[in-house]
Amino acid sequence: MMMMQQAVCRAGPLPKKVVVGYAAPVDRKMFFGIHRMLCSQLRGVAAAGAGQAISQDAKGNPHIIAGMQAGKIKYGFDLCKIEVVAAACEWRSWVQRAAIPLAANAALGDCAPKITSGPVYHHPNGAIGCIATPISFEWEGNAAFHGVRADRALVRHAYFILDPGGEFAGMGRTKKRTEEAAALNRVNLCRHANILRQRGATFTADQIYTIDLYLAAAEPEQLPMESEDEGEDDAEQGTMLSPSRAAQDE
Repeated sequence: MMMMQQAVCRAGPLPKKVVVGYAAPVDRKMFFGIHRMLCSQLRGVAAAGAGQAISQDAKGNPHIIAGMQAGKIKYGFDLCKIEVVAAACEWRSWVQRAAIPLAANAALGDCAPKITSGPVYHHPNGAIGCIATPISFEWEGNAAFHGVRADRALVRHAYFILDPGGEFAGMGRTKKRTEEAAALNRVNLCRHANILRQRGATFTADQIYTIDLYLAAAEPEQLPMESEDEGEDDAEQGTMLSPSRAAQDE
């Protein structure tokens, strides 16, 4: 959680192709323990699979990513599914750490998030930032860390935003990311931003229109069905529409 918080604070309200957070000292046994904890705690979150969408070797441990032939040995694993990343970011310890008090805004500047829901952060400047999937965790022994040598662990991921104008920045198709994967990340941002809106967060009309547009396209089967008995309840609990979108629909 400390590694993830450090990475997000470095990004702030700006999109980044790669953000990295470090933690040390973290020995190999502790790193393997983090992997086992994620596998057990997130079991059942996503569809059945090896490690519940968490990469692992044949023995169920993080796999070797460097040093198989010579040199320093590095271990690593990835959280490679949207649902798993969202669940990890919804843990109580992570939310409490990410929810920096507003009083700290003056000292931390724009890096202090205003409201947090899972992997999404509503920044003071109005931008909505989001941790992108996949998230990569790595471990290296006797590595450089603030002028000393220590066993260290790091987390690495992309970070994109929905700006106040309702446009996405930093999340598109690349050599390592397909257009489908980029769209899934955008839907994840909109899903959690919608949770913030239900909690009272204030977004621009353009942001609300973009959020509603993505949610309607991604989850049409989850829209409320009207009936004679439940029509009024469905109308009250249905997806909220922004004034700008309502005008466009008319």
